[in-house]
Amino acid sequence: MTFVIIGCFCSVIFIPLGIALMWFYSDWKKKTKFILSFSTGFLYLFLILLLLVRPSINFGGMNLPFNYNKGYSQTSSEKNKKEWNQNSGKNKKKDGTSLELTEEKQINVTKSNKFVKALPPMILFILFLLFIILYNSKKKKSSKNKNPYVDVSLYKLPLSENPTFPTVRYSKIELENDEKILFATPTFEAGKKGDAIITTKKLILINQQETLDFPLEMLESAISVSNTAVQIMSGSRTYYVFLNENEVKYFLSILRWICKRK
Repeated sequence: MTFVIIGCFCSVIFIPLGIALMWFYSDWKKKTKFILSFSTGFLYLFLILLLLVRPSINFGGMNLPFNYNKGYSQTSSEKNKKEWNQNSGKNKKKDGTSLELTEEKQINVTKSNKFVKALPPMILFILFLLFIILYNSKKKKSSKNKNPYVDVSLYKLPLSENPTFPTVRYSKIELENDEKILFATPTFEAGKKGDAIITTKKLILINQQETLDFPLEMLESAISVSNTAVQIMSGSRTYYVFLNENEVKYFLSILRWICKRK
């Protein structure tokens, strides 16, 4: 995919496609994506404007310092200039305006038409670029906050007496025969990323350094001390679990619900 993106940028014509592929399918740094998006985007807009611009016609012309009789010349001599001015003077309109003024108006209209023609692709390109950036940032934010083990939206809070729990896809621990995982979520403590798992028998906290098991009968309290931290007390021990702020309420509700039944 990297070669396809680079090929789109090199082709110039497919720069918008290259920008879209870069944001959706590449793992490049965000800074690199922004730089490439704006630089290639300005290049693409510049080429659009360049294609829409037409060379102006020089009615005045200039004399060449030498005689040249072959081919066609893009300029007119002083004699032709005078003839053109005389003809334009003869061809006056009824309202007193000359053909020269008419030509100036036509040139102004042509310039405005060029600008109007250039606006739609410019606006579409800018909107397309903004859509990609906003969609990509929203997608990354949602993927960052998404629980990889269970769809938390399937939990119906507050929990009823006999709730239906969704399937939790967690295979890093061994369960007893009659044990079931009710909830699992990643933890985000500095230097100790891990998981918090609630089963029908215990609370398990796993990080890169250790694994802690808390039988539900030994848990004394579980309270939220901030929007991302939960305090767990078991006997004389106190632990803090750092979770995604969107999942703290699910963690506490499920843990309190299962503890009441022990």
